[in-house]
Amino acid sequence: MKNHKILSLLLILGLATTSIFAQGSKEQSNVKKIGISKLLPHPALDAVEQGIQDHLSTTNLEVEYNLQNANGDISTAASIAQQLKSDNCDLVVGIATPSAQSLANVFREIPVVFSAVTDPISASLEGGNLCGVSDLNPVSAQKMDLLNYIDLSSYLLSVIPSEMPASWPIEALKAQSVVARSYILRNINRHKNEDYDLCATVHCIVYSGAQNEHTSTTEAIIATRNEIITHNGNIIDAVFSSNSGGYTEASENVWINSLDYLKAVNTTKNDNYNFPLKPFEIENWFVEKPASYSNNKYTTQSSYRWVKNINLERLKDRHALEDIKRVYITDRTTTGTVKEIKIEGRNKTVTKNNSAIRRALTGLKSNKFIVKNIYNQNELKSIIIFGAGWGHSVGMDQSAAAGMAVEGKKYKEIINFFYPDTKITKLE
Repeated sequence: MKNHKILSLLLILGLATTSIFAQGSKEQSNVKKIGISKLLPHPALDAVEQGIQDHLSTTNLEVEYNLQNANGDISTAASIAQQLKSDNCDLVVGIATPSAQSLANVFREIPVVFSAVTDPISASLEGGNLCGVSDLNPVSAQKMDLLNYIDLSSYLLSVIPSEMPASWPIEALKAQSVVARSYILRNINRHKNEDYDLCATVHCIVYSGAQNEHTSTTEAIIATRNEIITHNGNIIDAVFSSNSGGYTEASENVWINSLDYLKAVNTTKNDNYNFPLKPFEIENWFVEKPASYSNNKYTTQSSYRWVKNINLERLKDRHALEDIKRVYITDRTTTGTVKEIKIEGRNKTVTKNNSAIRRALTGLKSNKFIVKNIYNQNELKSIIIFGAGWGHSVGMDQSAAAGMAVEGKKYKEIINFFYPDTKITKLE
């Protein structure tokens, strides 16, 4: 209720602002038009919409509402924003992040008020004509864990569109549904010592709440209801990552355990590169873009192949080095993943292994890369990284799953490709 009152106050101030700017330009109607764009029907979002109307009804304002609902579709939210612009609203309200962002992209002059937005800053909903309230509970000197008790089916309704775009092919969404369901059940006690099952971040699996649900991903979840992946009768640890760069990685090369169903598989479409590659072939593989399921119309170009120019000052400060002489790779897997690097300075040499490498080099998208040290008169001027993929590359490559679906592969084929020697079974 407190947030509803704050929001209503913002609305009143916004309407007052539009009236001030309009005075003297033309005769104004006393009736104010408020356009409300809601992402989808949901008790929490419905309460915001109704709360605005209830509270403004207690004021002396004459208000005409244009209430719109995107039914969980982001493209529809964008269309609603254009529709409200045509309706000449005096003020617009976006309920949930995608709806608020759509309004912010269209309206520059009139106030845009948002609600049910967890992180307005990350969503670029700040400054100018934008204002609103966040649904993130403030925590000051103490730590607070907000727990959501939810059944598996309802949980998946938000997890799947949080982990894979709902606009991707339905067979890829089905594969993601079975993979995520298996991963969740296998890792259900990951935070047992903290009195909950799973966290809502990439540490476990991303969960963005009911506002993120989408009809396409819901369809995929229903179509694969109760399906899980097993190996020797046990639910597998169905890990996955965004993009493998063309070749996934075996579990033992990233973590400790060697698992029969988490072996490296090739997602390229031809035999131009036969792994393991020779040093010159490795360089070509990283610089070129071999045809691959991992590189398709759903793939962001910066995830399949990427380039990063390392900030030498940051690198020096991070490792307390007196100048840097070179960075070089000392160990690599047969599929191109870097296992060890050395950062050589004038005062010492720093060695980093496996998962510590990405952070050691000031933040890389993956451990698949080559290093180019650029010198001028024997002085290191820059370090350029040519990389492939995004994430740890173990298990299902999400981008490749989309690419396979585009070419007619069914979800069970996709799953069996990335998790060999497994079966898809139903929960009893």
